[in-house]
Amino acid sequence: MLSTTLDPANRLVAATLEKRWNDALVDLENVKNHHLRFRREQHREITAEQRTKLLALARDLPRLWNNPGTPAKDKKRMLRLLIKPKFQALQSVTSCMPVG
Repeated sequence: MLSTTLDPANRLVAATLEKRWNDALVDLENVKNHHLRFRREQHREITAEQRTKLLALARDLPRLWNNPGTPAKDKKRMLRLLIKPKFQALQSVTSCMPVG
């Protein structure tokens, strides 16, 4: 403890600074743990069958998109499905970062 070697008039200030420092260390550890959990959740393996189906859907997407019978609302939904996971991942990481 720093407070035992300080002038008595400065002990309150030192104790406050030490508490803030310790709180910041706890916050840092929480952010690190959150980041590790996030990375584990994002890293998922897919089976060969899932990969084949996914690639088939990806190859079929331009045909579906360019089909005159595909309504705008469906195109918007497809975009949301493609963009939303990336946006959420970015939002999750940036919400843990200190500002300033």
